[in-house]
Amino acid sequence: MIYFTGNRAIAFILIILVAFFLSGYVYGQGEEQSQGGEGKDEYVIFYSDSIFTTDSVTFKVDRDSYESSESFFDTLKNKAKQSYLTGKLYDFLVVNDDNRGEQNKIVDSYSTPFEQYRGKPIRQVYIRQLDVFGGSVDDTLKGTEQWYKEVGNWVHMPTHQSIIRENLLFSAGDTLDPSLLRDNGRILRDLQYIKDARLVVRPVGKQGDSVDIIVVTQDLWAKGFDVNLQNINSGEIQLFDNNFLGLGHKIQTNIQFDYFENSNPGIEAYYSLNNIQGSFINGRLYFLDAFETHRYGLEFSRNFYSYKTRWAFGGKVYKTNTKRNIIQQDTAFHQVDLDYINHDFWMGYAIPLNMGDDFFRNRNRLIFSARYRNDRFFDGPLITERYNYQFHDNQMLLGKISYSRENYYKSSLIYGFGSTEDIPVGDLVSYTFGWEMDEFFRRFYTGVNYRHGEFIDNFGYLSSELGAGGFLYQNRLEQGAVHFRTNYISKLFHTENMKLRQFFGLDYSVGFNRFPEETLRLDKFTDIRGFPNTDIYGNKKLVFKSETVGFTNIYYYGFRLAFYGFCDVGFLGPSDNFIFQNPIQTGFGIGMRFRNENFVFNTFQIRLGYYPSLTHENSFLVNLSGEKSLRPMRYTPEPPQVIDF
Repeated sequence: MIYFTGNRAIAFILIILVAFFLSGYVYGQGEEQSQGGEGKDEYVIFYSDSIFTTDSVTFKVDRDSYESSESFFDTLKNKAKQSYLTGKLYDFLVVNDDNRGEQNKIVDSYSTPFEQYRGKPIRQVYIRQLDVFGGSVDDTLKGTEQWYKEVGNWVHMPTHQSIIRENLLFSAGDTLDPSLLRDNGRILRDLQYIKDARLVVRPVGKQGDSVDIIVVTQDLWAKGFDVNLQNINSGEIQLFDNNFLGLGHKIQTNIQFDYFENSNPGIEAYYSLNNIQGSFINGRLYFLDAFETHRYGLEFSRNFYSYKTRWAFGGKVYKTNTKRNIIQQDTAFHQVDLDYINHDFWMGYAIPLNMGDDFFRNRNRLIFSARYRNDRFFDGPLITERYNYQFHDNQMLLGKISYSRENYYKSSLIYGFGSTEDIPVGDLVSYTFGWEMDEFFRRFYTGVNYRHGEFIDNFGYLSSELGAGGFLYQNRLEQGAVHFRTNYISKLFHTENMKLRQFFGLDYSVGFNRFPEETLRLDKFTDIRGFPNTDIYGNKKLVFKSETVGFTNIYYYGFRLAFYGFCDVGFLGPSDNFIFQNPIQTGFGIGMRFRNENFVFNTFQIRLGYYPSLTHENSFLVNLSGEKSLRPMRYTPEPPQVIDF
């Protein structure tokens, strides 16, 4: 990412925002609306595949709006095609008929479409793969009129069907389990090389006593790059392929540069294997050689990927050699050689519980898990019993008992720009305990955590988490922490030219009897976005975040545009002070995001932020960056860990 300061940037960014808004307004006049007015006749569009008669999605639009919209675009297209130049201009600027309904998906929905086929034997499983550019799992009849789509489909190496089959939880000869099919659709959509996926059940035989299942998937364009500039002198260039040779493996190389550092540039690389031989075990090999830091290692993991998963486990081993400026007891910075190795292993077992209502049927589990971690330093800074704790030789053995229930709603236009999104809801209650064997002391850890998430009709998604824990040592609690967060996502509001969502977040953390070097700071990514001041620290933090996002109808070569405005407020200070007695830190501004859901590229964003508490030179900051897609809160247990601080 890169930041720009100065008031001249304000006028520049405002001109861009106004220009795109006006273009969206004009363009939106021809768009069909997803909801008609009261009392008006409706025109029903059936998106279905001619082969799969049971796979259809309907969208209702106002008849007058639909017919006038079709007439407008047909006339515009016919006139444009009379000339080669205007025809190419039309292809570049205007979305085809097959794309204009893409953002009109039904959102915030939960259904059990396969319930009527429960228990029936599966005769055959078919795989149908759509082109990267053109069709979609909601309308498999879409065409690819533009030349660049045809070229892209020709160059793209599709995922091997054997790889898709390895990610299925069922096979021919099994009996149909509706809940398992729902889980499998989500698993496919979570793959880093799949844009969208749908499962279609087709009854066969005169009596319909068996079924065929058709798995419809659409790949992402898996090859890409990303450029993150910290400033004009340093940054990173990423090159990656998320679906190497169609095998579902990811290979990535990051070139890191900083003209003021030794050994410039540096390189970071890793190779990730997804679902090795259908075992749902993922692996990764890692290597880093940059700016006097050398690191390499490997890791593997198998998560609770389905409600039927019984065993989950993981492990990682990393060796690191680096230099770091560390504050010593004389309060001065000293460059210290660090040489250490980390071992981390965990395992969990789930027991199904026959309880709960229909929504969470078969999705209640009692989970027992354990984790062992060993950090060993061969070279490091000066340490004492209560100083530089993070550089101690340390072993930790943790256990956790959890109750979990989790289900999913299907939605759209939350963290993505039109693809199907699976939003989890449910509950997670955990108790974590264990022993720490430090080179200076032995301590017992205890902590509790509770998460809850639900979808409320005509309101939106609400999720919350409360956690508290600490170490017991010599009849006192130390390194204690309490963390509370809550997030709200509104339902999707429709306007003439935009679809709007509102996001709110509240995050509160406080530490008790922490070690001297342990402090909280306001993070420029997760707290006050873009906030560059790292000199503020404390043991108690409260952050309130608000964001309004408008998804426009603008569509250029598959790229969609969203505008957003944000306001972030934070308080940070010592734990013995009332939180609102600390100075207020704020940041607010506007921006826009671009994304093409057919590619694995990060969302590109331009943001103008204003920070009143900073100096005049830094109060206005313009940020250009690639933004990774966010993930909602989950309600499946993670490996045992201490409460974050």
